[in-house]
Amino acid sequence: MLRLGLLEGTTAKEPLVLLRDGLHAQHLRRQQIVCSRRVVCFAEAADPASSLRRDVTKRIQALGRAKKPKEAVAQLHILAEAKLEPDRRAATAIIDACARNGAMTMAQKAFDEMFGQELEPDEITFAILVRGYGNQSPPAWSHITRLLSTMVSEHSCQPDIATFNALLEICARTKDQERGFEMIDRMHRAGIEPDDFTFEAVKHRRVLRSYLRRSSNL
Repeated sequence: MLRLGLLEGTTAKEPLVLLRDGLHAQHLRRQQIVCSRRVVCFAEAADPASSLRRDVTKRIQALGRAKKPKEAVAQLHILAEAKLEPDRRAATAIIDACARNGAMTMAQKAFDEMFGQELEPDEITFAILVRGYGNQSPPAWSHITRLLSTMVSEHSCQPDIATFNALLEICARTKDQERGFEMIDRMHRAGIEPDDFTFEAVKHRRVLRSYLRRSSNL
């Protein structure tokens, strides 16, 4: 259940209300089906809740790319007024909008408030948080370590290739060779094969790139 803390300091703007009302007004859409040379027109009932969540998610993503994390969080007012909870995609979009703009306190608060018993994060959610903490100067490894532990112990979610790519990207960028070796070893023990993005992450660090190739028998 979304608590009100995340929405503190944000306000619902008039355009957001208009967007909500407009979406609820779109009850039906018409389709044409050609069958046995006959055109059959029928009305398909739209799902206002799904449409609303989808549109709000798109706006959150756009605002995140526009470097407006607070405005992205404010989009949750639309769902709150419609008495709807954000789904995983919308919640992850909020976290991404905050993390990509360095607002990690807000990103962590969003994670803590939106994910729990009723809504579970996935590997993409965790990869976004890992990358966000890794972009801090210096990287917040204590937060990342705690996050990886929480990922497994509280959410039964195992680090995947997206998680390790984010971790290796941090190690390569900060020239943290020893930690990079450790991450590659963890990948190998978990049976996770590198992909193109893995090699892209370490392309400027010859030692890590060579170690990754040897570990993968390439």
